[in-house]
Amino acid sequence: MLAIPLLLGVAVSRPSPWQLVLAVASVAGYLASSATLEWLRARHSRYLTPIALYGAVFGITGFGLLFAHPWLAWALVVILPAAGIAIRESALGRPRSLVASLAQVAQALVLVPCRSGSRG
Repeated sequence: MLAIPLLLGVAVSRPSPWQLVLAVASVAGYLASSATLEWLRARHSRYLTPIALYGAVFGITGFGLLFAHPWLAWALVVILPAAGIAIRESALGRPRSLVASLAQVAQALVLVPCRSGSRG
């Protein structure tokens, strides 16, 4: 789900070190999100370490990206509502519902324009 949007963005742009930072941020964000959704469902402490670790990597790389490319904040217009939908579905006990899955796909697809725009 993450690889195709990332690769599409790379294909339509020239290589940049920021693309690697965006790839790390997107993978860390996805893993932090998955661990958080599982924790919301199970409330088991084993999810807290992955949430903290992946969340820290996401925070560091994400803030670096926003500092270098402030226009990336526009991706939050899609990412935040989609995250809210996924969290709501998980809290209702439907983490694998069609609605939750489509919300996660929308988040991943935002990576295409972000990836292609993270040049130089």
